[in-house]
Amino acid sequence: MMASSPDPAALLAQQLPLLDEVARSVARRGGSRPDDQEEFVARARLRMVEDDYAVLRKFEGRSSLRTYLTVVLQRLFLDERVRRWGRWRSSAVARRMGPAAQRIEILLRRDGLSADEAWQTLTWNEGWALPRAEFERVAAALPPRVRHRQVDEGELESVSAPGPAAEAEVVARERAEQAEGTCRALRCALAGLTAEERVILKLRYQDGLTVGAVARALALPEKPLFRRIERLRERLRAALEQQGVRGGDLVAVLGEDAPYAGATTTEDIHALGQAI
Repeated sequence: MMASSPDPAALLAQQLPLLDEVARSVARRGGSRPDDQEEFVARARLRMVEDDYAVLRKFEGRSSLRTYLTVVLQRLFLDERVRRWGRWRSSAVARRMGPAAQRIEILLRRDGLSADEAWQTLTWNEGWALPRAEFERVAAALPPRVRHRQVDEGELESVSAPGPAAEAEVVARERAEQAEGTCRALRCALAGLTAEERVILKLRYQDGLTVGAVARALALPEKPLFRRIERLRERLRAALEQQGVRGGDLVAVLGEDAPYAGATTTEDIHALGQAI
């Protein structure tokens, strides 16, 4: 951006379609599904307005704005992924086989894509010139990775300790079952919303943004957004009550000290439970 560069707020308003396009492209190449891509678009918009448009103020015009945004958003995407999943380390086998094998391992083992999804991501989205037969050969050679899993009731009973410890385990299991039902109810309720509506609620309640910040991140008019959020809360509350869940139940079941607090949706549910 040269000395005569426009105000960053004006630049963002002018280049918002470009920002959204780059954000979706970065998320898509990273293997994100459509809903997650839209969430990342909202994150990208928010990143642009943080710290008084600091990212845009740093743009000096040494490259195209598209290139600059791509670099910034790739870093943001990777930081988000590390925060959610921890830093990924390729297996020794994948490192010996080379970059293509390491990328295939990430798509299959870390991101949990099917073979077809990983193949399409690798070739269609990322442009790797790798024959399908070679892809299959590499995938078959990669070692399995240990994944966390839920155990059924019979397995839990088989390792129960006697006395107070066993009683505590039963209580914990009952709370976990209640939490699972609560999570399922909220996911069902959220499924009735559009991708944009889910992003609005996530930014407002999980991330704790003000309505004004949400409006700026999504380029929405602020005043109508207040009423829209109220209507979304009412819809969620009604949908949950139809399934026997009240907003207060979400907080009670999914407190921060819960043993299942690492579940993907717990933060969303806990924050939304406080809101509704």
